[in-house]
Amino acid sequence: MTAMSKIVSNSQQSSLLDLFVDLDGTLIAGDIAEESLAQASRHWSAFSAAVRAYFSGGLSALKRSLAQNAAPDVTTLPYREEVLDYIRAARAEGRRIILATAADLHIARDVANHLGLFDEVIGTEPGRNLKGRTKLEAIKEMAQGPFEYLGDSDADIPVWQAADKSGFVSPSAKARREMARDPDSVSLHVDRDVSPTAALIKAMRPHQWAKKRIGLCADPVLAQVRSSGNNDGWDPGIPVFQPVRLGCLSGQ
Repeated sequence: MTAMSKIVSNSQQSSLLDLFVDLDGTLIAGDIAEESLAQASRHWSAFSAAVRAYFSGGLSALKRSLAQNAAPDVTTLPYREEVLDYIRAARAEGRRIILATAADLHIARDVANHLGLFDEVIGTEPGRNLKGRTKLEAIKEMAQGPFEYLGDSDADIPVWQAADKSGFVSPSAKARREMARDPDSVSLHVDRDVSPTAALIKAMRPHQWAKKRIGLCADPVLAQVRSSGNNDGWDPGIPVFQPVRLGCLSGQ
C-alpha cells in the first residue's frame, strides 16, 4: 500500500503568485531524458543522431535530438495526480500556471497541450539547458512579481530559495533539508512511502539497462566520428558519450 502525506498552503497567501511547475520528478514520476534514451537505444538512427548532437552542441542539443527522434508518448507519462489536483485548484483561483522544465521545449509543449492546464511553457532549447540557476533566470524573466515553485531535486534549490512559496514533491534528501530550512514557505509537500513492488522495480534499475546498451552501441559511432574528421572540438581519445555511460543525464 502506498502512503502519502500532503501539506497545502493557505490559498489566500498564494492566490496572486504565478505558479511554476517542474516536469521531471514533479509533474511526472519519471524522467523525460531517460524515457527518450531508452527509446533511442532501440533505434540506431535516433541513437547516432543523439550522439552527434551531443558532441556538436552539448546537453541542450542532445535533448533536442532526442525530442525530434525518440520522444516519449506524453499521453502515457506517469503524471502525479496530487500535483495535477494542486494545479487545478490554482487555476480555479485564477492563478497563472507555467510549466518550467529542463526537458526539451518541444516535449514540454506537448505535455502542456495534452494536459490543458498551463498558460505558458519554458524549457530547454539548443544553447540553453534550463536547469538550476539557468531555470531561475528564465523564471525571473517570465514571472509577474513573486512566484511559487514546485520541484523535487537538488537542482531546484536555487529556485526554491528565490521563490515566495515552495512546493516539494517526492523531494531528495538535500531538498528535504532545504524544505526544513524555511517551513513557513512550504506550500505543498507530497511524500510517498515506496511500496515493495516499486522498491523492487527501482532496485532492478531498468533504465540502467538501457544506458548500458547505449554504452555498448556507442563504439561504432566513435569510429565514424573519428574517421569523419569532424569532432567539433571533442577529443576522440575521450570515451564516447561518457555522460550516458556514467548515468549523468538523469535529472539534467
